[in-house]
Amino acid sequence: MTTPGNAWGFRLVEEESTTTQTRIAELEGRLAEASQAAKPTESEAEQMIETGQQVADEVLSEADTRELIDIQLREAGWIVDSKNLRYSKGSRPQKNKNTAIAEWPTSSGPADYVLFI
Repeated sequence: MTTPGNAWGFRLVEEESTTTQTRIAELEGRLAEASQAAKPTESEAEQMIETGQQVADEVLSEADTRELIDIQLREAGWIVDSKNLRYSKGSRPQKNKNTAIAEWPTSSGPADYVLFI
C-alpha cells in the first residue's frame, strides 16, 4: 500500500534521478567536445612528428632542449621561461595563470617543469 507521503518521496527520488541523468549527459557532451578540441589537426600532428624527428637526429644540450620545450609550451598557451621562472628564483603558481615553473622540487629530485593551472 502506497501512502501519500511515500508517493511524494518516490516522485522526489525520480525527479532527482532525472536531473542527475540530464546533468551527466550534459557533462559527457562537454567532455567529448573538449576532447575533440584538444586533438591536433593533421598538419599540426605532421609538424610535431617532423620536429620530433629533427630533434631526435640532433644532439642537443639541456639548454637547447629547454628552449625548444619553452617554445612549444608558449605556443600551447603557457607562461614559460625556464631561465627565469624557476622555483629557486621564487616563482610560485598564481591564480588564473597557466604557468610552467622549472626545477620544482619533488621527493625524487627536481622536476624539469611543473605545469600549474
